[in-house]
Amino acid sequence: MFLKKKRTRKLKFKKKKKSFYKRKSFWVGFAVILSVGFLFWALFFSSWFQIKYLEITGTETIDKNELLNFCRKKIPRKFVFLSSQSIFLVSARELRESLQTEYPQVEKVFIKRKFPKTLTIQIKERRAIANFSGCQKTFLIDKEGIIFREEKNSQLFLVKKEEAKNCVLRKKMLNQKEINTIFLIKDKFYPGEKISVIEFYPFKVEVLADKGWKVVFSLEKDLTKQLKSLKILIDRKIKKENLSQVEYIDLRFDKIFYKLKE
Repeated sequence: MFLKKKRTRKLKFKKKKKSFYKRKSFWVGFAVILSVGFLFWALFFSSWFQIKYLEITGTETIDKNELLNFCRKKIPRKFVFLSSQSIFLVSARELRESLQTEYPQVEKVFIKRKFPKTLTIQIKERRAIANFSGCQKTFLIDKEGIIFREEKNSQLFLVKKEEAKNCVLRKKMLNQKEINTIFLIKDKFYPGEKISVIEFYPFKVEVLADKGWKVVFSLEKDLTKQLKSLKILIDRKIKKENLSQVEYIDLRFDKIFYKLKE
């Protein structure tokens, strides 16, 4: 018979686990969380970076105090029950869009942060080149063909458009060709004669001078040549001193037509 060998059991001693708060990893993690929390508070809620000063420049027709109050209402950001005016949280894009929506006469807005507590806002207002008549109202219109205020400036000529509809502020009412036509007529119209009305139709544009005489231009032909023909006609045939007797001049055809008042 074979004797069975006695198996000897090796005793294993378990190491006593350290408490979690005695572990190095715990304190490293705690320090990281504390640092991140402090940084978050310092950047967004401490008084160090809260916007205290608002500087607005470039305003001409808009009341600066009104703008300041509007911006102060738009700057704060809410986090659950907390509110912050941190300079880091200001969205330049949102503030810019809000200003342009609320004030149609604002063309551009430039926003800069001056650390730690100042926000500068530079406003560029639209400049009127003419009055615009549409939807039974009169507006100011800028160089881009955008209407931005319901008002009439007696120092500016009037632009009319036969198909003008839905006259909403900040809407582009003239296309680029029409804008170019206005500037060319304004610059090259007969010397010394002021323009009273420029009216657009599908294929023509009519210009009424201050003295009451009218010129009809074709929008399908070279406008520069038509303006030169107008000057030649007045200088050589009609004469400037007789312009008040002219009813209209039509430059749309190869042969120039004009009619005197009866």
